[in-house]
Amino acid sequence: GSAAPAAGSAAPTVVEAKKIKVTFNVKPDAAAKDVKITVDGNEITGAIAEIAPGTKSIKVEAKASGYRTYEKKFDIVGDEMGIEFEMAKRSSGSNIRPPKRPDRPPSGGGGLIDI
Repeated sequence: GSAAPAAGSAAPTVVEAKKIKVTFNVKPDAAAKDVKITVDGNEITGAIAEIAPGTKSIKVEAKASGYRTYEKKFDIVGDEMGIEFEMAKRSSGSNIRPPKRPDRPPSGGGGLIDI
């Protein structure tokens, strides 16, 4: 049951090239829930991107909280394609944080000290 109207049937005069439809399948489900996908710098809504006809490749960037940013270039094949990728969990290990610099205020934007 999708209630989407049949596109294109009402306007036979429009003969412009069909947009390329790219469907994203993000794994794991936990990341897919709140993933934000950007295609060539434009954020898309949901998991389907419509790319201008004639596009040869796209740069995909995906961000989800708790996961590493996923970035990859894909070649466009045909006028409809599916892209599946897995997002890596951001490790919560304490060894990754940069060492604290005692000579710098933690906020970085301070300056209220010299009153």
